[in-house]
Amino acid sequence: MVFLTPLFLLGLLAALIPVAIHLIRREKPPKIMFSTIRFLKKTSKKLVLFQHLQQIALLLLRAAVIALLVIAFARPLLNQSVARLVDADPQSAVILLDTSMSMRYGDNFDDAKAEALDVLDRFTGGDEVALVAFSGGAELVRELDADVGSIRELIEDIEEPGYGATRYYPNLRLADQLLENSRYENRAIYLISDFQDIGMQAADETWKLAPGVALNLIDVGAAESENLALTDVRAPEQLLEDSAEQQILARVRSTGTRLLEQGEVSLSLNGQMVDRAGLDLADRSEQVVTFDVEFDAEGTYVGEVRVSGDEFSDDNAYYFTVDVLPKINVLLVNGESSANWFDDEGHWFGLAVSSTEGSPFSLQTIESAELSAAALRQSDVVALLNVGDLSTGQASELTDYVNQGGSLLIAPGDRVNAELFNRQFGEITPAQLQSTDMLGRGDYLVIADYDRRHPILRPLDSDWMAGFQGHWLGWGDA
Repeated sequence: MVFLTPLFLLGLLAALIPVAIHLIRREKPPKIMFSTIRFLKKTSKKLVLFQHLQQIALLLLRAAVIALLVIAFARPLLNQSVARLVDADPQSAVILLDTSMSMRYGDNFDDAKAEALDVLDRFTGGDEVALVAFSGGAELVRELDADVGSIRELIEDIEEPGYGATRYYPNLRLADQLLENSRYENRAIYLISDFQDIGMQAADETWKLAPGVALNLIDVGAAESENLALTDVRAPEQLLEDSAEQQILARVRSTGTRLLEQGEVSLSLNGQMVDRAGLDLADRSEQVVTFDVEFDAEGTYVGEVRVSGDEFSDDNAYYFTVDVLPKINVLLVNGESSANWFDDEGHWFGLAVSSTEGSPFSLQTIESAELSAAALRQSDVVALLNVGDLSTGQASELTDYVNQGGSLLIAPGDRVNAELFNRQFGEITPAQLQSTDMLGRGDYLVIADYDRRHPILRPLDSDWMAGFQGHWLGWGDA
């Protein structure tokens, strides 16, 4: 039993007042001299004892009245065990059980389950209980139910917490909503967690629990903790074969009430350790470790960065993949090659495709007479630049190449005969080629606009206009 105003208990001293009065006013029987005793009546000892007991009972009754008045003013509150005997006000309650990743530390989750079961032991048969197991959001929800035994089984069946982050406010909102439909006015929420600071982020300061809902916080976090956490890893996702040496960065942070000063970070590729580095956190809580790695061959590499040096291993590993792709083989069939580089159409195409070291393309240039089925089989993309002298056999091989999944880029020019082109490639081209007249001297064409939403042009992210202001006036006289 507890008292809401315990200072009134000092009034219990007033119960001693009747006792004090009784002791003060108690008189000894007087001695009287009688000449004869024949005028005295004999009294039974039992009657004297009964009168004495009456006086004591009256004394105790007076003291009890004063004590009861004092206790009433002290406002006593019965504890749960006594409340069960007197059938106290039934309760509607929601148990919020934290199952986030931080609860995997030490015995946090075992202690949390024990606390949850202890809370269940406080309820009587008339109470109704709900359960919400949560991390970033609710992962297990059992609505209000008078069957406390089923809630107990659910708690016991949760073997271990997950790997999610901690968020308190969304789950407190959910618990508050569950209590909106409760049968009883006596409502409470029991939040069992290790109370990580990150769980209070994105808090809504304007939101409050409904009036009359009591919030009971039960902390099961370890008093002291130490941990090395791998907070971030930066690694390339895709590379081209023969790429330069790459760097993989790992960020490690020391957290907890005791900061660890030493540790080790290792890097493994496809199950084989390729490098390791020590940690020196004596004068800082965070360190970035750099690994230099070469991906020699094409394929998919499965990487693992792992930290060692602490007892909590759940946040010590980070996994990633790197896809090393082969270069795209481009076969350029140049129909208008020239000894002068500025007149050679293949020269400008080559600059656009493979002029940089990091280009994803591998370019091979041939004349139209060299085009063969063997050359096509070794190519991912074929580009025809103003090629108009292909044989029927070469055209048929190109058609088969496209039908089998090959990519073909055609840029017809003045050497291409429209009728022959349509006859050779009509099956695979999206449109028919028509003859056009050459522009006269001084005439030019302008690219007035283009479809910026087209998938080919969307990556350019540009808003420019292109135009030809005119030809060189003297190019024909050279």
